[in-house]
Amino acid sequence: MFFRISSRFTSTNSFSRFFSRSSSSSNGKIYELRTYDIIPEKLPTFLQLTNSLFHLRTAHSRMVGYWTSELGALSQTVHLWEYDSYTHRTSVRKALSQDKEWLEAYVSKSFHCIKNQSNVTLSLLPWTPLNEENTDKPRAFQLIQCSLLPGRFKQWEHQIRQGWASRLRHSQPIGFWKTEFGPANNVYELWAYESFDEAIAVNEKACLDEEWREAVCQATLYTKESYVKGLLPIDISPLK
Repeated sequence: MFFRISSRFTSTNSFSRFFSRSSSSSNGKIYELRTYDIIPEKLPTFLQLTNSLFHLRTAHSRMVGYWTSELGALSQTVHLWEYDSYTHRTSVRKALSQDKEWLEAYVSKSFHCIKNQSNVTLSLLPWTPLNEENTDKPRAFQLIQCSLLPGRFKQWEHQIRQGWASRLRHSQPIGFWKTEFGPANNVYELWAYESFDEAIAVNEKACLDEEWREAVCQATLYTKESYVKGLLPIDISPLK
């Protein structure tokens, strides 16, 4: 469904009120997943700047994790942010636009490394709390994006939940979200493993579980396509 923002939303305050609403996330938060395509030869410079100066950004709002793509995409960074509401996000973005140190020390230098930027906003599915438990050493992450048939989210969700308890016996997700802004009818899963080899092994073992296998089989009836990225956390990522 498409809509047009009318002229009454032209002021910043009106725009903030338009986006002010109770989130459907299980914890009442909204999440922003940002993906940056970095010019390949400038990726080391971009990461050095980010690891050194990103405290200027996290002073304004909470970052859940920051990764580089290793499999499924190259020369990308992916970062996940948490906000109390869309109004909160708007106020953070405004504060950042007025933060001279952030703009001069980081943005002005890192901007030339970026080829493209995209973002989606997400809400946690009510039956999947955010799991931010860390381990002693950095892990390998799987980010799974599923595009669903329009209007079929509830049917897809019902099928997945039929086998969810079985899937959790094999590993625990970081989070499970659905899109609010960005490509419609999408869900995102984030998982963490000791290595990419373990990720494959765990997924293969889970697929031998009849209850989970049947749930996935039925859920695919409502799925157009899915895509998996392998991610590695950078030094400053809270999730490792």
